[in-house]
Parts: sequence; C-alpha cells; structure tokens
Amino acid sequence: MYFPLKNPNLPENRVTVVAVSTKASEKLLNKLDEHEITAIKTITNNLVTDVGYHTDLNLLNYSEGNILIDKSQKEIFVNFLTKGYSLKTISEVKSPYPYDCRLNCVIMGDKLICNPKTASDEVLLIANELDIKIIPVNQGYTKCSICLLNDNALITDDESIYNACKTNQIASLLISKGSVKLNGFDYGFIGGCTGLIDKNKLLFNGDINYHNDCNMIIDFLNSYNIEAVIIDNEPLTDIGSIIPLCEKPNK
Repeated sequence: MYFPLKNPNLPENRVTVVAVSTKASEKLLNKLDEHEITAIKTITNNLVTDVGYHTDLNLLNYSEGNILIDKSQKEIFVNFLTKGYSLKTISEVKSPYPYDCRLNCVIMGDKLICNPKTASDEVLLIANELDIKIIPVNQGYTKCSICLLNDNALITDDESIYNACKTNQIASLLISKGSVKLNGFDYGFIGGCTGLIDKNKLLFNGDINYHNDCNMIIDFLNSYNIEAVIIDNEPLTDIGSIIPLCEKPNK
C-alpha cells in the first residue's frame, strides 16, 4: 500500500516512491534502491527543447495525492494512479520559454513560490482554491532553482528567490551558480539535482563536496539537522529534481 506525501516535496517519514527523469543514472537509481525507494521514471517531453526529460518541467505535486501533469506523460499515468495519486492534465508544456516552465513551481507548505507570469493558469487557480499564498519571483524556472529543506527553509542560487524569501520571513541560503552540471548548458541548478528522501535526509544527484559553496551548504543543512546523502565522486548534475511522492505511514 502506498501513502502519498501529506505535504508536497516535504516528507515526514522515509520516502518510498520518487519521480525522476528517464535519464537518471544507474548510480542514482542504485542509491534509491539502497534506501528502498521505488523510482517512477518520467518520459521525455519532445515538445521541450534540450531539457524535455526534466521531471520538474512536466509535473507538479500540489496537494496530498494530487498531481498536475503534462499530457506528454500519458504513457506513464498508470504509474502514478497505482501509487495513490489523482491526476489533472494540461497540454501547455512546450518550448520556447515561458511555455516550458508552466509547472516549474514550488509548493512549500501553505506557500507557492513561482513567477505568476510564467506559471500555468491551472497552477494559480489551484493556489486560489487551496488558499495557498503566492510568493512571486522573477525566475520562471523556480523549482529548478530551489532546494527545499522544510516548510520554511530552502537553498537557492537565484537572487530574486532569495530576496522574496527575505521579504516573507523564509530562511534561505543564497549560493553561487556554476557548480552543478547540466548537459548542453553552461551550468545547472541546485533544485534540479536534489530532493528530500526523508524528513532529515537530502539526496544529491552527485557529490556535494564538488560544489564551490560546499562548506556553507553543509553548515546550513546541519542547522536543520539534515543529512546530505551523496553519490561519491560524481559531479552534481541537474536532471530536473528528485521529487518525493510516497512515504512510510506514521506509526
């Protein structure tokens, strides 16, 4: 039996199912296996240039048991349905910008961080229906740029997100760009190579020791009692996030 996260992105217990890119490496999949986590591999959206394989462009987990998902993923809808999720579909995710980042938003407890000019109308409607506070930022690739730690703390490499966090009393660490790989681009983003796999465990797709701001990041994680789970001796690589979906139930 599967138990969807009560709070999107923020597990309370050990994660049992995640969504990751179809291009997730064997090393990442093996690391998930070590932690007894099932991976749902999303498929490439061919309407998005270069990064159509990024999971965080193609779906948004917006409330307990509910996902907003692009129709490009229809071949794997059943994988989400069998894990206890209901799906709402859109057909808007495509190149060029801003149409490729319609779902690239962050639900953070009772807050939605996004660029309202690039987010899907459906995302904004859901926020209104669920009485979720919208925190506007300039960055359209919001989820790519945010590594969530809890419902009031995050790491980001985007200045507009950092400034919005300060305004809204959200604890945030601003780090430099350039230490995360993204194939075909100069660099990737911190949110795109991370995801919580337990309340106090953050999985990195790669080795955090390769980041220029490693010590600062580790200190920030330690301040929230969060352990960095890494793939040794591998560069940090943006694959479109590791998105937790299901977790062990409370005892």
